Amino acid sequence: MSETSLENQGRGGLVEYILRGNQIQDDENQVAVEVVTPGATKSHLTYGQLKRLALQLASGLKKAGLQHGDRVILASPNALNYMPVLLAVIAAGGCFLGASTSRTTEEFQHWIDTAEPSFILVHHSIVDKFTATSNRNAPYFVLDESPEATDKTFQSVQGKAWPHWSALLDGQADLQAPLPQYTDEYLANTPILFTMTSGSTGKRKAAIQTHKSLTAAISLLLEAYPPPPTPHRFITLSTLEPGHIGQTGESLMALRLRHRLLITAIRDPATVLDLIRTYRVDGCFTSPLVLNHIAHEATRDDLVSLKLTWTGGGTVPEAIMATVREKLPDGSDFYFGYGSTEAGIGCRRHVHDKNDHPAGYIDVGTFVPSVQVRVVDPTDGTIFSSSSTSDKDILTRSGVLQMRGASNFLGYWQRPDATAEAITEDGWVDTGDLVILDERTRHCWIVGRKKDVLKVGGSQVLPVDIEQCISQALPDTVEEVCVVGRPDEKYGEVPTAFIVPSRRNSTDANAAPSPAKSEDAKPSDLLIQSVHDVVNSQLGPLSKLAGGVHLVSELPRLGIGKFDKMLLKERAKNLPPGGGQGIVA
Repeated sequence: MSETSLENQGRGGLVEYILRGNQIQDDENQVAVEVVTPGATKSHLTYGQLKRLALQLASGLKKAGLQHGDRVILASPNALNYMPVLLAVIAAGGCFLGASTSRTTEEFQHWIDTAEPSFILVHHSIVDKFTATSNRNAPYFVLDESPEATDKTFQSVQGKAWPHWSALLDGQADLQAPLPQYTDEYLANTPILFTMTSGSTGKRKAAIQTHKSLTAAISLLLEAYPPPPTPHRFITLSTLEPGHIGQTGESLMALRLRHRLLITAIRDPATVLDLIRTYRVDGCFTSPLVLNHIAHEATRDDLVSLKLTWTGGGTVPEAIMATVREKLPDGSDFYFGYGSTEAGIGCRRHVHDKNDHPAGYIDVGTFVPSVQVRVVDPTDGTIFSSSSTSDKDILTRSGVLQMRGASNFLGYWQRPDATAEAITEDGWVDTGDLVILDERTRHCWIVGRKKDVLKVGGSQVLPVDIEQCISQALPDTVEEVCVVGRPDEKYGEVPTAFIVPSRRNSTDANAAPSPAKSEDAKPSDLLIQSVHDVVNSQLGPLSKLAGGVHLVSELPRLGIGKFDKMLLKERAKNLPPGGGQGIVA
C-alpha cells in the first residue's frame, strides 16, 4: 500500500497515523523535534519523549475534565512542546486551536469568544497579552520548554496562580494501552482542529478539520511534495507561523515520516537562510519573502543541502523564481504550490516548468490526481466544460475554482452562513479564486480572487492584470506591488497601487521607462510617473490608477505571506489620490 493511502490511518485516527501506534522504546534515540531558535537554549525531544508527553498529557486532560469535542487553545511560538500538546488534545478527544504569539490581545479574545475553550495554555513569553482576556471559567496554564514544574513569577497573573502545564501530565498514564479506535462516521465528522482563516475577507473564522480531512491533507502533501531519499535522516525546517494549516501539515508530515524536525521562533528571511546553511537542511517551505531574500543574498553554497523546497501563499515574480532556481543544487526539487485551508493542497508546479500562458497569469501547475476540480461561471454558477470549448477559449475563459476530495474541511465553527457559501450542496469547496483551467491537462493559472475584483463604473477590473503589467514592465524598479480598490463618488471604486520600490536599482534610468522631467525631479516622482505611464499605455482606461500610486517601505501581510488587502483598502481611503512618498504600510 502506498505511503499516501488514506487507509494507512487505520481506525485510530490522526494520532495513530502520526505516532504509528504507541510503541516508545524503539524511538528513544531518534530526535523528533529540535529547537534551533537563535539565542535560545538548545533542546530537543526524541520520538519516544514526544509520544510519552503526548500520551501523559492526553490522560491528564481527560482526568481534568476534558470531554469529547471540547476545545483547547495553545498560544505559543513554534516551541518544543507545541506538537506534543497538539497530539495530546486530539488523542484525548478534544479539538486543538493553535495561536501565534504575533496576535494581539484583541485577536486572542476573538479566538476565545469563537472557540469557547475548556482549557487555555499560554507560552510564558506572551502571558502579558492574556492578562486582559476573559473566558467562561476555562483554566489557564503556563507553557514552557520544561515538562517539570518551576517557580517562575509569571505563574501569578492578576492575583491568580496560573498552574504550570506539567500539572496536567498524568505520570500514572498507561503508556502501553492501545490508542482509541473510532468509527468511520466519527473520523469524518468529529472536529479535531480549528484553523483560523487569514481574515482577508473580514473577521477570522474557525475552519474545522476532522481526523479524515487532516490525515488526507497530510497525504496530499506527500503526494505533491514527496521527499527524496537521503543517506541520513531527512532534516525539515519549519518556517511557518504556528496555527497556520501549512505549519500544522508540514510538521505532522515530517513526524509521520520520522524526519528530524527543526523549529524556530524567529522566522525572518535572514534567520531562515542562516538556519538552512548552518543545519544543512534538506527540505523546507519558503515564503515569498524568504525567496526574495534568497534571490538577493544567498549563494549556491548556502543552499547546497536543499533537496526539496516549496513555496506558495503569495505571488512570486518569475524573475525571482528563476534566480532561486539557478542557486539551488542540481537535482533539487523546487515547487510553487496552490491550496487552501478549506481544501488542502491542490496543485503544484516545478520551477523548471515554464509559464507559457499568453497573459502571464500566475502558473500554479497541475492538480494532483486525487483532487477533483471544476470551474464555474462567477455570475450564475454554470459548470464549465472543455468539450464545448475551443482551444483558444480554454486559455482565456476564467471562472471560480471548486475542489472536492477527502481533505475538504467540515465547515466553519458556528457559522452555517459562511459554510453554505464555501461548500456547495454536492460537496465541492468554493475557493473563491478566479482561475483558468485547461481541463484536458488539469493545468491551472490563477487570475485573482473573486472578492478582489474591482467594479469600476459598473465594469469589472482585475487587480492582478494591473499588478502583472507593472511587475513585468518595471522589474528592476518595483520590488512588490499590490492593487486594491479605493472608494470613488463617480466610478464607485478606482484602482490604487501600493508599491515597494526595488532595493537594488530603483533609480537606474536604464531600468525602466521614465517620463521627460526636469533635473530636479525626485526618483520617487519618476517611479510614480513611470507606473502611471505603463498602466495607461498597456491597459484600458478603467485600469487607470485613479486612486493613486503610493510608495511604501513594506506591504502588510497575513500569516503565510499573503498581502493584507483588507488593511490596504482601509489605508487607501485616507490617502490622496495623486500618490505619496514614504508612506509606511
